[in-house]
This record gives sequence, structure tokens and C-alpha cells, in this order.
Amino acid sequence: MEDAARTGAASVRVSFSDRFTVDRPPGTVVGSVGPTGALRSGVDAEGRISIDNGALRLRPLQRPGWGREGISYGPFRRVPGLTMAARVLNGHNSSQTFYFPESRRQRLRRVVRDARRLQFGRPLHFENLAVGWFAEEAPADPIATGNALVMHAANRDNGELWAGVEHQPLRAAIGIQNLDIVYVVVLQARGATYLAMTTPGAVGLGDEPLLRPLAVDRADRIEHLYAGVHQRILGEVGYRVDSRVSAVCAEVVDAWSAWYGPAAVADRLTGSGDVAGSEAEIGGRWQERNGRLHRTSAGCRGPGEAVVTAPGPIGLVHAVVGSSDRGSTAALLFRVRAGHGWLARLGPSGTTLVRLTNGLEETVATATGVRLRPNEFRSVQITDDGESIGLHVDGRLVFERWIADQRGGPSPIVGVSLAGGAVLRYFEAHPLQVQFPDVLDVGPTWTIAGETLVIDERFDAESPDLHGQVTPTGRRRWERTLGPGGIELPGGGGARVRATRDEPNPDRTAYTVAWPDPRCADVEIELIPPGTARHEGENCRVGVVFWQDEDNYLIVNVFLDDVYDGSSVSTFYHLGGHEDMYDAVWSLVWPVLWGRPCRLRVAFDGQRFLAWHEGRPVLQRALTDVYPTTPRIEIRRIGIIVNEEWGNDTGTRVTSFRASRSGGAS
Repeated sequence: MEDAARTGAASVRVSFSDRFTVDRPPGTVVGSVGPTGALRSGVDAEGRISIDNGALRLRPLQRPGWGREGISYGPFRRVPGLTMAARVLNGHNSSQTFYFPESRRQRLRRVVRDARRLQFGRPLHFENLAVGWFAEEAPADPIATGNALVMHAANRDNGELWAGVEHQPLRAAIGIQNLDIVYVVVLQARGATYLAMTTPGAVGLGDEPLLRPLAVDRADRIEHLYAGVHQRILGEVGYRVDSRVSAVCAEVVDAWSAWYGPAAVADRLTGSGDVAGSEAEIGGRWQERNGRLHRTSAGCRGPGEAVVTAPGPIGLVHAVVGSSDRGSTAALLFRVRAGHGWLARLGPSGTTLVRLTNGLEETVATATGVRLRPNEFRSVQITDDGESIGLHVDGRLVFERWIADQRGGPSPIVGVSLAGGAVLRYFEAHPLQVQFPDVLDVGPTWTIAGETLVIDERFDAESPDLHGQVTPTGRRRWERTLGPGGIELPGGGGARVRATRDEPNPDRTAYTVAWPDPRCADVEIELIPPGTARHEGENCRVGVVFWQDEDNYLIVNVFLDDVYDGSSVSTFYHLGGHEDMYDAVWSLVWPVLWGRPCRLRVAFDGQRFLAWHEGRPVLQRALTDVYPTTPRIEIRRIGIIVNEEWGNDTGTRVTSFRASRSGGAS
């Protein structure tokens, strides 16, 4: 698998594959050799990297920072099409620095203590994970050199995925949830193409086994690079979460070795002759719409407009644009349909995003500070996942926000429009999703789903307490299994936590029913948080529980608080009679609103679980990701949990409870 040839003092490899099948204790991974002979280099400054249960484990650092914890392979020589892929479950995509408030005395003591160490000011870390190609084994700044994807804490939106473009971060996708993600970076002679995929249905990324192209960089030219996965910080507000890496590999993907990588349409637009009627280098024939575009040695010039039709919907468009005079404009066209479409237009007075409806232009956003100046070339790219549009110039997100628009969605027709002395070259349009190459081996994804409905409960009865009631399907009897609180049946459909703003649920409370399948339970509840809006003092802490016995159970609940500006799906682990709330894992989700229905679904096999919010996957873990030696739970009971998580529930309603098991009769 590895080429032992050397250039200078550095060994330059062609490809590698590493799987973590042999356990190794903390501090012994860097310098070890994988099962296929891949040498694991990198850095483990605090001796925290280990291997267990088939995956690499990256534990939280005592002193967070880049260049202190990570695994690397290489160096590799930059070869067009050389593709690095890694399957990673980040501890928390919103991992970041959090400092508790200090009194004046505490602050003075800290400043004096830090001054003695020649440390001035407390460091802040908001980027937490980096995956891709790096100039060093232990990169001090993953974006500055090389080509890497970096996860940035996005507060209410959980995670924002960045890509290194023009040696700065391009904000490629937001709302990235805490799921198993496959990160892919394809090297070209200059720069790289970035892609990623995760559990089907999740926000922002491709549906495995389909990758979503995220960004294009055509700037970086570092010749020798290391493939790696590096952690900067894990957890927040005292919470501790580990990251897991189950596979890392690199291979040359021949189909992606051209300058445009996995693009569906690409054309350097150089040479001579008219653009209209000519064939793009890949993807189809250009069609003239207005004026006349012609090819030159520097790229195509106008004035004019031309479009090309790709084999399928386009989710990423990139080109390099420039100008020879002060009055020029250049535009990229996307979502083009008859009489409709979008234009991202750069000119001397700024950049505008324009919606075209029945041939009429509507300016959606304007940035006067992002201009097309004479004798200056700019990298322009558009990301479009069908729900939001991002316009980036030289790697920066124009307007500092994505433009929400779900009307129509991506189309196969894209194009260019030029006026004055504008010039455009290196046009490339990437599909909304791309098939993951067979030559890359990152192992299979894990998923679970119940097949046979056992319980369909709508709580139609009227009773002062749910205890003792029998489900209409499955004939399962509810019992209060845990805690002093209560759930009542007020009649008319739905169960309600017996609590108010003034008298919240007193402690963790669970109502459960017996379950016939110890290795599979797929549970969905619909709940309605109490109240109607913020500032009413109402809180929601309701979810589902998977129960073996009083010493072993898993909780997944919805968190909505009147004080905290955000909501989450949270998990708690009571295993072997032990529980530490700071081992909890959560995903920030939006929106969860007071007085509005919210669906939570969780499927669990006794070891691994996957949670959905409003039908979208948001969180997954294995029990061994949290506690490496914990055994599988036997699912003996399932039910509704009213949890205690930084406060208590004040009267959430549960309007339905549905549960399915694996195939077979109940």
C-alpha cells in the first residue's frame, strides 16, 4: 500500500488505509502501525489518544489548542485526484471555550497567576475539529496552509463546517449535527475540492453513500502534505465528550484527477471562437441567451450570456472572474428555468444576489464592499443545498449570511453573463450529490429502524394518572417506573406532565411499558412544550427512556428553556448504577417552540442509538463512545421520561407515543 520512495529526507506515499481494529491504551497510538501497515504519526501532547471498540478515541485536552492532539499519515506528494477520506464522529460540533463569570478577586488572582507564566489573556477556541491535508504533522493553523475541512461552533445552529479556500475559511455549511460524518478532500494540482456525507436526511451534507460537494479551492500549491484528523477542543461548560475516528484512507481517484475534480460541468473557457455552440470540457454544449461570448487566452469575454445543461441538479458553482475596466460586470447563473433563475453579479459598485421571476429581476441582497476592480481576479462560488444559498467571494461569505429559499430548488441549468471588459475562466459546476468512490474504504455506516409497530398510543382516556392505563395497540400497561412526578390524562387526547411554572416537575420521572424486543426499539413521540412564547417562564424536558433496570437506562429528551436562547436533543447515560451529567451529549436543534408540536424519534439496539428531530437525524452515539467498557443494555421497558436538566419541566403535553420493534410478530 505504501511507496517507500523518498524525496530528500521525507518519505512520500502514494496511498494508505487505516482501520482501528486493535485496542491501544492512551498515549501509545502515535508511532504505532495500523493493520495494513500505515504508520500513524501526529501529536499526542497529553497522552490522551487511544483505540477501543473498533475506533480511535480523541479525549478532551486539559490545555486546548491546535497542534496538540491528532493523527497524521504521510507525507504525500500532491497528485491530482489524490483523495483523503475519514469517517469521524466529532465529540460535539459546538465544542468551544466557555469561561464561568469571575468575581473581581478571582479575576485578580487569575491575572497574577497567568502573568507569572507569561500568559496574558485567556485563549478562546471556537474551531474544534480539522480533517484533510496539512502542511505539517501537527498543524498550528489548519486553514492557513494545506486543504482542510474545519468544524466551527455555531451556537444555536450546532456546527458550521468551514473549508480552506484562498488560505482562509469558507463557511460551507451550517446546522451540522452530531452524527457520523465522512469527510472527503480531493487534491488537484492547485487546491482541492471538498465533499462530505452523513446519515440520510440530515442537514447540510450528502445522504450516504452520496457526497455533497461543499467548496472549491484553486489556490494552495504546497507539494507535500499530511493526511490527518486533529482536535483542538472538546466539550463546553464543563461537559466532557470524546471524538471517535473509525477509518482514514487516501487513494488516487482516477475519475477525479482532472483539474475540475468531481464536477458535472467544467470549462476553462480559454482558446478561441464563440462560446455558444461549443462543447464544455465536460458536461454539455453551451447555448447562447443574449449577446455573444467568445473565448480568449485569458478566459471568455462578452458582452453576452450563455448557459449549459448538466446531467442533474447543480449544488455548487465556481469560477474565477476579472475585469479590464471600471464598468464591467460578471455574473454566475444558477437554478435556471424558463423565465426564472438566480444571478450572483459582481460589478464596480458591489455584489448583488438577484432572483429572476418571469424575466423580471428582484435584488435579494447587496454588498457594496465586495467589488470587481480592474486588473484583479476573484474566486466566486455559490453553494445551494435546496434550502439555502451561499455566495462566496475569495472564500468569504458575502452578506455574512445564507439566503433561505426553498422554492424550486437546484436545477441542471447554470451559466455565465458578462458585460464590459469582464473576463471569466475556470468555470465548474458540481452536482448536488456525488457517488462515494468504491476505491475509498471507510467502512459501512450504521443505522437502525423498527419494522413492526407494537404501540400506537394517543392518550385518549381521561385519568388523574397515566399509571395503570393500557395502550390501545399492543395492550401494554403503563407504570410509573421512576421518580415522584406525575403524568396525567386530562381527556380529549394527549398526556400532560403534572407541573406548572410555579410547581415544576419535582425530579426525573419515567412512565414505561414492557417491551418484547431486547435488541431493537424505535420510539417516536410528539410533544408540545408548555406556554406560547419566551419570557413566560415555561420549560420543556420531555423525551424517551430505554430501560433495563434501575441501574441501567438511556435517556434522550428535548430541552427548551425560557432563559437559554436555543434548544437541543440531549442524552444521559445511567449505566452500572453510575451517572455523571457532565458525560451528557446533546445536539442543538432549531426550532423548538412553546406551544408548537415537536417530534422526537430515537432508535436503539442496546448499544447504539440514532435520534431524529422533526424527521431529520440529529444525534448518534454508542454507549462505548461514552464509557468504553460498558456492556449492551437489554431493552426490557420503554417509555416517557420527564428529565431534570438544568431545570425542570413545567407541563409539557405528549400527544402520541409510537414504538416499533425489529421484524416479526409482537
